Amino acid sequence: MQIQQRSSPQLSIFHPETELKNRYQALHQELLDHLERGMAAENYWLIFLLLGWELMLTCAISHYLVEVVKLQSPRWPYLVLWSVQLLVSLATMRAIEARSKAEESCYGALVSRLGAIFIILCWNVVGLNVLLGCQVFTLLPVLATLSSFFFLTLAAVFTPKFIAAALMLFATGTAIALYPHYGFLLYGTGWLIVLETMAVLFRRRQKHWLK
Repeated sequence: MQIQQRSSPQLSIFHPETELKNRYQALHQELLDHLERGMAAENYWLIFLLLGWELMLTCAISHYLVEVVKLQSPRWPYLVLWSVQLLVSLATMRAIEARSKAEESCYGALVSRLGAIFIILCWNVVGLNVLLGCQVFTLLPVLATLSSFFFLTLAAVFTPKFIAAALMLFATGTAIALYPHYGFLLYGTGWLIVLETMAVLFRRRQKHWLK
């Protein structure tokens, strides 16, 4: 019994670049659909919902410490607060993801790496703020700019839909620069709007993706 090997599709000699581009776009869309189905199966709408309020709560506490208590030194309470926020966020994601047996997408690992890079850069900005001897979170607008850049990267790699989130956080950074005394509340609100909007969109399309 002979086994027929499936040959890969051949490119046209007349329009090789066009056909290659179409094949790449089809593969990209297939991988993107796989990622979205996996995120729907893992209830990422709930993850976004919880992460938004966790970050907002952390920003509200930070605002209280900076603007009400006027705590500038020692700074370890801020380190503890934001370290706990990071750990709680990771625990939230792991706890919800663990309930799903969805196959991991190739793009899922890329999103995770981009997220890890974003977090590392944010902590680097915090370190620079300390080394420069500035007041607590003077460089907070830079964190909003990094957040905007993160979503612009997602828009460039995956889908232009993330541009709206990037613009929201770009505007947030500008607002923080104009009204620094409300910086933490503005930063938390910007992220809250983005994450809660994503939660609503993912929830509404969850049934469609899981068909």
